[in-house]
Amino acid sequence: MPLGVVKVEDISCSRRSPHNLFPPCSPMFKLTKLTVLLVASLIVAPVLLTAQIVAPPPGFNITSLEFPGAGCPLGSAYYLLSADKSALTVAYSQYWVESGSGIPISVNRKNCQLAFGIAVPSGFTFGISTVDNRSYYFLDSGVTAAQISIYYFPGSFVPATARYNITGPMAEKDYSRRDAFDFGSSVYSFCGVPSTLYVMSDIRVNNTANTEGSGYVGTDPLKIDTFFEQTFNLQWQRC
Repeated sequence: MPLGVVKVEDISCSRRSPHNLFPPCSPMFKLTKLTVLLVASLIVAPVLLTAQIVAPPPGFNITSLEFPGAGCPLGSAYYLLSADKSALTVAYSQYWVESGSGIPISVNRKNCQLAFGIAVPSGFTFGISTVDNRSYYFLDSGVTAAQISIYYFPGSFVPATARYNITGPMAEKDYSRRDAFDFGSSVYSFCGVPSTLYVMSDIRVNNTANTEGSGYVGTDPLKIDTFFEQTFNLQWQRC
């Protein structure tokens, strides 16, 4: 049966039951039946945003930032909202993971959780379409690395997720890439009201397949004032 279509059964006036609260052909029965059908149609036919993407509106701003998590201790994460307000960049100065002989397992994986207070202009809503990552990589043969980025708003049923997995070898250098969020339907803020944008990331390395090998992902350990950067590209709609 198509989504949003409710099957209506033919109920004969001659059919009666002692369990019926209202007789099948009474006005109250018909009203009750109509109410059930309306509620059912609302349940099975979710409302999706179908408006076109628009330019970032004036009035959008970041009002606060909190960042708990092992990957971003206090004072180690910074953000920049682009001049046209189409992208939000977060730079981490102490976000890294490492795996190898003699390396404690506690540094094989780290995560960071960001909570942005946001001001959303009236009549607009936004989500994140892609994330650009720039970080230092080194992986011996067989050593794997994985990165996950997640974002959501309060009241979101399912968060949007971007994933990246790679297996070495990878030479020692900075790499850049773009990951797309895999929403079935985009995760957007509520329309025109202040809210909180939650962004979580997780990076890890694993040398189980090559116990003699090593790997490193994150801030370049050989350079001063370098960062592991993520740029979240925003997309706007009218609502």
